[in-house]
Amino acid sequence: MPTVSPSANGAFSTQLNLSAFNNGVVTITASVVEASGNSSTTTAQAIKDTTDPSVPSSLAARALSNSDLFVSWSPATDGGSGISHYEVILNSGTPIRVNGTSYSFRPATNTIYSIAVGAHDKAGNMATSGTIKTRSQSGSSITVPDGSNVTVSLRPSSGNSPISVTFASASGSNRDQLDDGH
Repeated sequence: MPTVSPSANGAFSTQLNLSAFNNGVVTITASVVEASGNSSTTTAQAIKDTTDPSVPSSLAARALSNSDLFVSWSPATDGGSGISHYEVILNSGTPIRVNGTSYSFRPATNTIYSIAVGAHDKAGNMATSGTIKTRSQSGSSITVPDGSNVTVSLRPSSGNSPISVTFASASGSNRDQLDDGH
């Protein structure tokens, strides 16, 4: 066990390497013995967690209004330290910290967005979802999950009733348009 001396302000601190312990609750006991022989003991618990949380699932994007895009997902789970927060990543840019399971933003019109969501646990572990691609158009959003069938959710520019569209087939000269413009 390490022996610790007080700092100039009388505080005590040291670091304890938990690498030899398994994931889960680690109980730490510290004893203080003064020069006069008086002693006290205190116990603290730490959670060692080196396991990533589950991947956020059911990632979807839809037009919330004529100008906003709404991104949502199912919560991730973490059996160790618990979920701390999520990060939304738009077009591989700087992650945006989110405390809930949804995020809305004002996209540029007629722009393709690649969206992923990362779940962070309280120990700093992270798991990132697959991406979906969504193209914003005036008052609507078309969402294409990578490696999945096409799901389209539209909200017309007038009125608030959503429109559900199912595609049996698709054709067009711009079929790679949702694939990063290639």
